[in-house]
Amino acid sequence: MANEIVLVDYDKAMELLAKARNVPEVKDIHDKAIGWQRYAKAAKNKQGEADAWEIRVTSTRRLGEMMANGKDDRRAHGVSRVGNGPSKPTLMQAGIDKHLADIGRKLFTLTAKEFKLFVIDGRADVQRTVERTTLSALRRRQRHRSIAAAAKLLLENVGPFPLIYADPPWQWGNFGEIGKQNEKGLGRSPDQHYPTLKYEEIKAFEVAGKTVSNIAHKDAALFLWCTSANLPYALEVMVAWGFEYKTHAVWVKDKSGLGLVFRNKHEVLLYGTRGRMPGPQYQPPSVFSFPRGRHSAKPPEIRTELEKMYPDFDAKTRLELFARGKAEGWSSYGLEA
Repeated sequence: MANEIVLVDYDKAMELLAKARNVPEVKDIHDKAIGWQRYAKAAKNKQGEADAWEIRVTSTRRLGEMMANGKDDRRAHGVSRVGNGPSKPTLMQAGIDKHLADIGRKLFTLTAKEFKLFVIDGRADVQRTVERTTLSALRRRQRHRSIAAAAKLLLENVGPFPLIYADPPWQWGNFGEIGKQNEKGLGRSPDQHYPTLKYEEIKAFEVAGKTVSNIAHKDAALFLWCTSANLPYALEVMVAWGFEYKTHAVWVKDKSGLGLVFRNKHEVLLYGTRGRMPGPQYQPPSVFSFPRGRHSAKPPEIRTELEKMYPDFDAKTRLELFARGKAEGWSSYGLEA
């Protein structure tokens, strides 16, 4: 019987939400939904718990809609009047705190299709941790969009770019050590395939007279390729460019390459950020498995993964540095591009 009550309340609440015309009515449904969710959880009614969660977020979005359409008074105290009409309660008087108001406004920025997907994801697991994760993803997406919009407004000849993908032409030494070379490996170094740069040259690298730090947006993410041998120097480059290392992924190849200790079959993709750049909207696995192409060329599929991670950026806001060719949807800068 308890299960049936929760299910009936869902249908009734959604009908009342559709008919609600003021903030107190919607807030009343929102508050009841919180109680229904707790009740359903205690009764181990997963369907009812998911229904109550959907009622709550739908009513929260409806509050956001009313706030956006001016059906609330944003002052903290007093009441507002329109002409000689009846007074209208403030958000505080209606029991809407800043946190609820903020979430309501964010949910209202979603299109109907986006909100539907949000609800589907949330219903998949109605635990509070999942709800926070879903809302965090929404905040990340909105932050990405605001960063992209700000970067486009500041766009000059070069940058600023909130997303930089770089594959420097590292000059090889002995285990990556500067100024040292291994005679055995001289004929197999990258210099046999393309011009390389010393570590200090990469740190100070300029595009149209601007350093990488200057063409990067104040809020940005950097994906930087390196090998297992020159990892310490790649981290120094990341710092010199104004980024803080956060984590990394690896590309595992289908064939083994050269190596003085191990026959190398992987390369490392470092990830760092600067400013208030949030995490990506999509999180791929940390291991990429793609076939090896021409010397040092990276799989185009990894660039596609980055596009999925940051879908709101475009050619004006994402840069491929030291590119081997032009890529659609990117600004490409490199000797071969």
